[in-house]
Amino acid sequence: MFGDQGEEEVSPGISVIIVAKNEQDHIGECLKSVVDWVEEVILVDDGSTDGTLQISSGFSNVHIFKRGGQADGFERHRAFAIAQAGGDWILQIDADERVPADLVVEIRRAVTLDRHQGYRLRRRDFYFGGWIEDLNPWTLRLYRKEAVEPSRERVHGECRVRGSVGEIWPPLVHTPRAGRSIREYVDRHLYFYTDLVARDFKERGIRISCWNGVWYFVGKPISIFLRRFLILQGWRLGWRGLLLSIFSAMAYFISYAKLWKTQNDI
Repeated sequence: MFGDQGEEEVSPGISVIIVAKNEQDHIGECLKSVVDWVEEVILVDDGSTDGTLQISSGFSNVHIFKRGGQADGFERHRAFAIAQAGGDWILQIDADERVPADLVVEIRRAVTLDRHQGYRLRRRDFYFGGWIEDLNPWTLRLYRKEAVEPSRERVHGECRVRGSVGEIWPPLVHTPRAGRSIREYVDRHLYFYTDLVARDFKERGIRISCWNGVWYFVGKPISIFLRRFLILQGWRLGWRGLLLSIFSAMAYFISYAKLWKTQNDI
């Protein structure tokens, strides 16, 4: 699927950044898809206790930074990784993603043409036993270091760039461990991530009252479901699209519930 990237010439000026924790099942394939054609990989490890570090250290141009136990959140680790990168361009990927060979061609072309300050990408996901097109919108993944403004959100925040932004196709390949079963998805997205999102809401000064509670607990989850299932056409993905749309709505409801619990010391 990914071609023989070992024969590719290195693209000078491109740094890949990855934030990882306990990703031994994915990190090897992730790194194999980029190390042979980029200048360097900046890997920020958030306290892995499995074989993630041992696997990563086997690649010569991977620079590892250990930042476990700092409670910074994913986006803070990513901002740190951006600061360490030496390339003019930064490609941001997750440990459970891979860059296929046809996408490599388009990334190198975009960097060479230099028409924009950043580029958005999409993903092709493996969830619940099948491949689907990502229900998330295009997200900024490739950008000039000098133009980027890192996100301050704890989870799933998106960087911004000063200047124009283009789009690159084909998509990244995403094989999340949360996609292996419904139980793993619930554990990851409805328990772990909602803790981080609730903390982020609190830091942003969001407060739930009797006046806005209907919107946060009813209106917002419904709008999330409708956006994913109808506007982003999750219905075309069958039962997988329905489940992912429902889970996305539930995640917001649970995040706001945890925020409300914190506000009221329950």
